[in-house]
Amino acid sequence: MGLASCGQPGGKEDFFTVNVVCESEGLAQIFYSCYVDGEYRGMGGIADLDGAVIESGRVFSLVFSRSFLEEGDDPAQFSLTLSPYGEGDTREIATTPPAAIPAQYGGTYTLVLSGSRESGFAVQLSEV
Repeated sequence: MGLASCGQPGGKEDFFTVNVVCESEGLAQIFYSCYVDGEYRGMGGIADLDGAVIESGRVFSLVFSRSFLEEGDDPAQFSLTLSPYGEGDTREIATTPPAAIPAQYGGTYTLVLSGSRESGFAVQLSEV
């Protein structure tokens, strides 16, 4: 099971959810950085709560509340970078370019992380 939360959501109009699907194999954790209109807003991490390597196809839900963003931020300008780590790594393998998420409060969006240490990593907003 994996879950991360950024702030305390109230009603549905006070947060949006980003599901991160890890299609890569051999990852132990994924750090993410959040931006609004290119300005840094915070970071967090994703890992299996049991400490195991993340299984390919695993979905992690990130919840971003209105209070996580700064006053006046437009969530439609939200983006994330993902930095995967392998088991025992003390530094990220790579960091993806920012994935734009045209978020609206109450919405749910899906990012898919794919690739490998050898071929490089990519993140894409899924239409599903």
